[in-house]
Order: sequence, then C-alpha cells, then structure tokens
Amino acid sequence: MHSLYNNPDILLNIACYLVPKDACNFLLTSKQSHVHLIGHGKEGTHEFLPSLFMNASLKHSLLSVISRRNQLRDIAKPLIHQLGVISNEHGEDQIAIAGSLIVQAITTGGGDYENDTFVAGDIDVYCTGQVLKLARQLFAELGFVLTKVSISKYNYLQTAIHHVESYAIPSDFDSVTTIETFIKKMPYMRRHLKFLLNQNSPYAVPSRFPFSPSCMSHKQIDLVVTTAPTVKDTIHNFDVTLCMSWFNGMQFFIPNLLQILQWNAKMRCPVWANLINAYVSRFLSVSPLSSFTQISPFNAPNDKMDLILQCFTHIQSQGHRLPDEDGAFPSPDDAPPLTRRYCAIVHNMLVKQAQRIEKYNKRGFHFIDIKINELNPDQSAPSYTEGSSGAVHQDRRVMKRRMSDISNLVRRVKLLHNPNLPSPIVRAKLRHFDDGGINTSPLFHLDV
Repeated sequence: MHSLYNNPDILLNIACYLVPKDACNFLLTSKQSHVHLIGHGKEGTHEFLPSLFMNASLKHSLLSVISRRNQLRDIAKPLIHQLGVISNEHGEDQIAIAGSLIVQAITTGGGDYENDTFVAGDIDVYCTGQVLKLARQLFAELGFVLTKVSISKYNYLQTAIHHVESYAIPSDFDSVTTIETFIKKMPYMRRHLKFLLNQNSPYAVPSRFPFSPSCMSHKQIDLVVTTAPTVKDTIHNFDVTLCMSWFNGMQFFIPNLLQILQWNAKMRCPVWANLINAYVSRFLSVSPLSSFTQISPFNAPNDKMDLILQCFTHIQSQGHRLPDEDGAFPSPDDAPPLTRRYCAIVHNMLVKQAQRIEKYNKRGFHFIDIKINELNPDQSAPSYTEGSSGAVHQDRRVMKRRMSDISNLVRRVKLLHNPNLPSPIVRAKLRHFDDGGINTSPLFHLDV
C-alpha cells in the first residue's frame, strides 16, 4: 500500500473503478488513510491523497448517475466540467450540485436499484446571484430551455432561497418562445415574476432567453438561486444531514460520509428532532398517519384544528420548545401564543419534515434520532446491482459491523501493476458472511 502512495496516478485510476462504499473501505485498510470529511488534508501530501481518491470515485459515480438519464448522457461530462470552471474562477462555494442526486451517487455508485427504490428526481443545482448569469448561459449552451420559475417551492426550509428556475431539453423546438413573450401573455406571471424582466434586478433574465412551458412536465434541472453569500450557507442549513452533501464540479463536500454509507441519517437540529418525536407521536395516538397532512388556517375543519391545538398544548406542557413562524426557536419566555394561524403554520412545517423523513426512509435510510415507527421503521438497506463491481448491499447490521470493525475489514489486498495494460482493470468482490455472521472471504481481491 505504501508504494501506491508514491504512485498517485495509479491510486486515482483504481478509484474510478470502485463504487464510493468500496473506495471508502479500501482507504480504511491503510493506516495512512483516515476518511472523515471529504476535503481534509493538505494538497501535495500523503494526507491529501485519500480525499483525492474518494473524490475520483464519487465523481465517476455521479457521472454514471447523470448519464443514465434520458437525454443527459452526452451532456453529463460537459456539465460537470463547466461547473468546475465556474467554481475555479469565482470561488468553490458559488455553485454546486446538491440534494438527492448526490446521495444517490454516494450510495448506489451509479448502479440500478431493484424496483427503483432510490432514483433521485431532478438535478438540483444551487447558485448565488454572483454566478447566476453564468449558470443560465451554461444551461442554454447545453441545449436547455427555461420552463418554469417558482418563488415558493423551498420557502418552508427557511434557507434564504430567492427562487427556483426549472430547465429541460425540449423535444419540440416549435414550442420554444422567449421569456419576455411568455410573461407578457400571462397576467399572473407579470405580477409574480416581474423581477425576471427588471434589468435593475440582480436576478433579471435576458428578455430573449429561451422559454418553453410545454416542457414543464419533464424538467431535468432545478436551478436554486440563493440570496446567501455562498451556496454552503444554504445547503448546510438543510433540515436533514444527508442533504448537506454537495459537489462544485471539482470537489465533494460531505460532512457525514460514513453515516450515509451506513444508510443512516438524522435531523440537523436536535431540537427539531425532539419536537417531531413529541408532536407526531401525540398526533398519531389519536389520529392515523393518513390524516397527518397540511392544512389551511382559514378553512381547516374545527375538529382537526382542535386536535392540533391539543397536541401543541400537551407537548408544550411537557417542556418542549416551539418554533416561531420562521422556524427559529425563541427563548421559553418568548414562546409564541397558540393561535389558530400559528398552530397551522407550525403544523405544516412538521408535516413537511415528516414527509422528508418518510421519503428517505422508503429509499432505505434510517433516521437514528426519529423514534416514530410509522415514519421511520428500521429496515435493511435496499439491494442494488452495480455493473463493474457486483456490489450488493447487505443487512444494516452487517453494514454497521463492517464499518465499525476496521481491523477485520480486509484479509488480503493484492495489487499488481501491469505496465502492458492500457488502463487498470479492477475486480472487487464484497466480503461474504455465513448465516452466523462469520467472514468467509476477503473483502477485496484487486488485480491492477
């Protein structure tokens, strides 16, 4: 293993043939490698190589995930490359891919899930106002057209998001018009999206920018425009820790890599986790999960509003703090009064949080701080197949044991470099366990 650190090109070539989980396990076999947070280490030193190794594996995985989507196979590499160019020229935290796509790249390695257990939705690209024009220009050059603008999609997250622009590659160019023409034809759009044509606004769109509302049903990219100085300020305020991972075209930033690889997640804020446990448990004690839905404070049924008020009154009497209407937690002395409007707003916040927990639980993640079985049943991680390594997720308990017991991760790592081969050929075989949980084969057998 020491010789590989003197040949970083070979090491990074190996990384491209390993799914992220296997790449992490590979690094954990060496005493020189300690992977806790992508991006640690000083460039040019051995300590930096583990970060480069994981970065190469993750980037290859992300390219694979994007390339599997219809119409995106040919633009995956130029999209990633140009994001890297923008980051290199304007700062590493001005534009990034984040969200479910990054989580899928970390966990599946670009493989196909059985029964489509975890297939991320759109590609979520986050950017600041500083590089917004460059992001729009990039999408236009790749053949995308603007198809929708939303000013409320992420409001509940309270993360300084100004608006969201959706993009798609049109199948019928006859339907493509300009943003100016479309807005002038739609009075509703003129009222709510007039900032798009206000050239004094930092978010203005060129009047002749291509637009096609007919592509709305198959949008492929959401460009999330933040008012924060950096995208990191927005992404690191997300409510679920696994969503705090991002990639700027050059480097991945994953604050909880090992937790994600174990298919675990948690709420970023422990106070929110405690509130969800208390409120949802109380609500479900008298009403089914199917009725735990968003409501309007103006026309909600009285019996449901009474139930919500009773739940808040009960958990408040138990000492749980309640947030204000912006999602922040004031001191107990400044606790907001339990009005009908306030209860509806906070109830809807908790419903959104619960829906995200349930969504990721169905994708195979277990929230270690959520104790509500209806939302977060403990289950085995989903199985998937991956063409290059044949990796198969095993029972969650086996995964935890494998990640925690580092001394037994590998019995043998065989690395032989053949200079006659044009590129490394890596065959990785996951460790197998018998019915009693005993290791019966090496974790890796690598021929390079």
